[in-house]
Amino acid sequence: MQYNYNPQGYSFTSSIPDVFTISDFQGSSVYLSIYISRSEDSIFSTTLYAYGGQASIYDLRSIIESYMEEK
Repeated sequence: MQYNYNPQGYSFTSSIPDVFTISDFQGSSVYLSIYISRSEDSIFSTTLYAYGGQASIYDLRSIIESYMEEK
């Protein structure tokens, strides 16, 4: 499964959702990788485990903002 979050035009990090929930996957876990600007290297990756058929990541905005601050 691949999900693309592509804001249109110029966007601020405030438009990134605080909670990102994945519910349409099979199995008990999903591997999540975050890429910026179609890069080949992910800025963050983790395995999320399902609870009640859903897996969520919280504070996605801070992960992306931290990467941007470093660069």
